[in-house]
Amino acid sequence: MSLTKIRCPECDAALKSDDGFTVGEEVTCPKCDTTFAVPKPKAKAVLAEAADEPDQPKTKKKKAASADEPRSYKDSPLRYAILGVLVLVMIVLGVLLYLKKGTVEAEAANNDPPQNAPQQPVQPQPLPKFPPFPVPKQPNPKQPGKQAGKQPSGGGGLGGALVGGIDPLAPVFGSAPSAAQGKQIVAKYGAALVGSWVCEADGSTDEVAYLGDGTFVASRTGTGAAKAGGKYTVVGPAGATGLKLKLETDTGTRTITVSFDGDALEHPTLEKGVTATFKRK
Repeated sequence: MSLTKIRCPECDAALKSDDGFTVGEEVTCPKCDTTFAVPKPKAKAVLAEAADEPDQPKTKKKKAASADEPRSYKDSPLRYAILGVLVLVMIVLGVLLYLKKGTVEAEAANNDPPQNAPQQPVQPQPLPKFPPFPVPKQPNPKQPGKQAGKQPSGGGGLGGALVGGIDPLAPVFGSAPSAAQGKQIVAKYGAALVGSWVCEADGSTDEVAYLGDGTFVASRTGTGAAKAGGKYTVVGPAGATGLKLKLETDTGTRTITVSFDGDALEHPTLEKGVTATFKRK
């Protein structure tokens, strides 16, 4: 017997086939994958009614789980225990962060000065004091007895300024240095003084040589030619870069002042009243 419509005994779904179903034929339901044998129809009226009614799938009842079946992870007590531990850890971390924040704020409050506290004025620091440097004088072409590149100094005696009285340039060296500074200046520039020095200007050449045995020789060639010589002694410092020298010659004893400017030496010449810049020979 061939049937064109049957129902699945499991999900009650209506199955149709243009070729028809044979009673006893095994059919697999496409909805619930249930394989069953086509039953023998009970009555034509029932089939006709089933053909006219729309397909209404029945709700499949869920079987109650038996006591022997294993529980899923969702219903497991282990899941709730793990969640409880995580919640407890989060609470502890929150408490620790809160306590740490309070400690940092307390330390910041202790370190910050009060807003109404008066601010201490900043005391200016004094500038370091340096020994004064010699100020060279510029030659005055309008006054007689001065040559270009030379400066007036104490004169008189043998040949002029070299063996004259106390050099009038001494006051420009500033205040006297301390005893310790004076020893350093004498030691430094006393050693630098030893050697030969020369100055050429206005057709004349001045030379002076200080020897390590305490003697000196001075000469001038050209205009106002002259010579001098004898013993010299470093009396003391003259400012920060100068020396006071005592010169002993056949005509007497005189004191002059010399000063160093880098590699140059400001020194009186044998021309009366003139000081010039000497270079090391």
